[in-house]
Amino acid sequence: MLEILADFRGNIPSYIRSLILVIGLVNLWIIEGIIPRRALIPSRTKHAITNLFFTCTILLINLILGYRLLWSSYLTLSHEYGLSHLFVLHWLIEFLMVLFLLDFIGA
Repeated sequence: MLEILADFRGNIPSYIRSLILVIGLVNLWIIEGIIPRRALIPSRTKHAITNLFFTCTILLINLILGYRLLWSSYLTLSHEYGLSHLFVLHWLIEFLMVLFLLDFIGA
């Protein structure tokens, strides 16, 4: 049973992953409507619309930047351009180096 669950989690399709995120967001939104964290918000609807606007904006920006990162990594891999192609290293050391560089530059 756990092997099936681990295999599904490793190969989960994008639409199911998105569905899980949306269901979690809706559940938290319903819980916040029933038990508010701050009872002094004058207009919950206005606050919810503001939260939804920011959520959609962040989703759009993350999708655009994620596609751009995927495109640039495909481009550097296909043309063998970049810092990771200058040295012949063990794959684990190369992976850690690229991960640290992406984290350093991305942050």
